[in-house]
Amino acid sequence: MRKSRLILSVVFISVIDQIAVLAQDRSKLSIQPYLSIEKSFSGSKLEFGYEWKNVDFKPVDIASAGATLKFSKFTASAALAAPWANGGDMDFSPYLDLSGGLDFSHFTVYGGRISSVDNTDDHSKYDLINPFYIGVQGRYDMGIMLFVDDFQFGWGEEENNFDYSGFANTLKAYVKHKYLMPYFFATLELWRGINDDKNGFFDNTSFNIGLGLLLGKSTARKCNAMRSVGSLVTVRKPNIYIYPVEPCSVSVMIRPQGEMLTSIPEYGDGWNVFAYPDGWIPGTDGFLFYEASVKIDTPSEGWCMNRDEIKPFFNDILSQYGFNKREISDFVEYWEKILVDAPYYSIYPVLNEAVDRVCPLAVEPEPDHILRLWFVIKSAEKFIDLPKPIIPSFSRNGFVVTEWGGILINK
Repeated sequence: MRKSRLILSVVFISVIDQIAVLAQDRSKLSIQPYLSIEKSFSGSKLEFGYEWKNVDFKPVDIASAGATLKFSKFTASAALAAPWANGGDMDFSPYLDLSGGLDFSHFTVYGGRISSVDNTDDHSKYDLINPFYIGVQGRYDMGIMLFVDDFQFGWGEEENNFDYSGFANTLKAYVKHKYLMPYFFATLELWRGINDDKNGFFDNTSFNIGLGLLLGKSTARKCNAMRSVGSLVTVRKPNIYIYPVEPCSVSVMIRPQGEMLTSIPEYGDGWNVFAYPDGWIPGTDGFLFYEASVKIDTPSEGWCMNRDEIKPFFNDILSQYGFNKREISDFVEYWEKILVDAPYYSIYPVLNEAVDRVCPLAVEPEPDHILRLWFVIKSAEKFIDLPKPIIPSFSRNGFVVTEWGGILINK
């Protein structure tokens, strides 16, 4: 981290030196405005919790408007960017991207930072937490085509102990035109995030491709090495139920992205309990309880219910997912007392791998089947017509572990 900041400082000192030397020669000054739009079409992502897993990936599309100032070897860029998710219910904060560097014949060395222009405390907004970046951009002119290879290192710090650093390599192939240049891009990202010593770490890598359109002469340098995350929200009363085939000792570990807020029994370095086939866990109410802060994507599919329909809805939908009567009764008893203030509630299921992404679970001995289901529940003033999710089948044969929880977002 210190080394990266030192490099960034050297870049900016060099920029200031260039300005001082060339301040008298205004004939070398040029300003190039631009407008760009990028649309991602596919992507893949690999994340590490307790083991490497393929996960759903929603690339982020970006529209930006800005200008590049060039003064001899000095170059500076300022842009206002508006990102949005390629699918899903994800609302991003716009941000300002400022950078400066030294421009040579075939490459540019630069550094910059980004900052959100929306300072509201909105849990539905996703912010960027890698405000600093340094990079090298290489350019290869091949007549009608212009190839630009951008290698960046980005780092940042966000409240609640979310620190990230990572690399991004973006290759763009422009079809050259005087003012309008379509282009293809491919981006590979490698990330490491550190929460704190208690909650450990998780790593991931992602790759996505897409098309862009650039209006203007500048090749629109921008921050690629950045992470986007939503505000921390609390997952309320997740209950973990354990049903071994025979009475046995069971070790259970979870790793929430944010902070463990409470637990029964006390979590410590993990739960080590004795469980019976009927779900009885001595010293508990029949389940392991915790609450934690996480950052989670709201799915696009779900249901919208009148508050009077909440109880029969959850009785039915939890049964369809594969929960038994005791688990359903515990869920309904808790949530029917809470979901009473709004006329409607939109309910989005977050299932298995999506839960693992923000709160990995490890159970030893390994269960035959695990069902993890959280609901993101948002209050609403009127009915919202949502696409309905497909409910997968779940087998309760063998050693089974189930979990339910909920995240309430009042608008």
